Amino acid sequence: MKRAKLGREVAIKVLPAAFAQDAERVARFRREAQILASLNHPNIAAIHGLEESEGTLALVMELVDGEDLAARLKRGAIPVDEAIAIARQIAEALEEAHEKGIVHRGCSPFWSPDGKWIGFFASGKLYKVPAAGGSPQALADAPRARGGTWNARGEILFTPASFIPIQRTTAAGGGAAPVAASATTATGRSQMQELHSYAHFLPDGRRFLFSRGGGIAVGDLDSGEVKEIAPTCSASHSTPGAWSCRANRSRSPTTSAGPPRRRRASRSACPRPG
Repeated sequence: MKRAKLGREVAIKVLPAAFAQDAERVARFRREAQILASLNHPNIAAIHGLEESEGTLALVMELVDGEDLAARLKRGAIPVDEAIAIARQIAEALEEAHEKGIVHRGCSPFWSPDGKWIGFFASGKLYKVPAAGGSPQALADAPRARGGTWNARGEILFTPASFIPIQRTTAAGGGAAPVAASATTATGRSQMQELHSYAHFLPDGRRFLFSRGGGIAVGDLDSGEVKEIAPTCSASHSTPGAWSCRANRSRSPTTSAGPPRRRRASRSACPRPG
């Protein structure tokens, strides 16, 4: 859309009305604006402002023309030279963010255990693409995905959107179904009352960690059992195999799982190819 005051085209990111009454989500949205404002890099979309109108919050951002990754891949495999150039730009943008202690937890393609395939989300779907190059294959719908993980049995777990149970599909596709461990919580609350996201398989390929509302839980893919292991913290899964846990206000200090992290995880806009 065009911003009338300055006469330039901009992109608008709006906080959904369903989340406008959630103090934590509003604070996260404002924090995202502050983080974006601290970054200045040609491969990171710039923020022009944080606007509020009649209770609706919106980020006003740089409008970047061009096709997304899924659209580009529909035209065929990306040549190695082009892929390297894109990867270099993304890496440079990530480096800029990491230098300021910012780690984006949404830019997280994931690998098959044998390293031959890459899973990723684009245009509202879960895709896989051969690591050696080739056409992407759509596996399932994922309009607002929140993390994916792949085990040696060829099963993929992912959260397609907010407040939807973690789903299980196969590397061959054919639809997705809710994971039993994510359908209800250890306290018996419906998953629709909590956000389950960023599943990550443990080495046995059966159990998996996931962010559950205000903490971290471990689920069992076969038995459907779920156990809270860090219920009093806000979990961040920003890189494969790495989890961090921040203490919630008025709650006890927390533990962390996964490799040690030197920087605190934060949210930012996903770096864009040039």
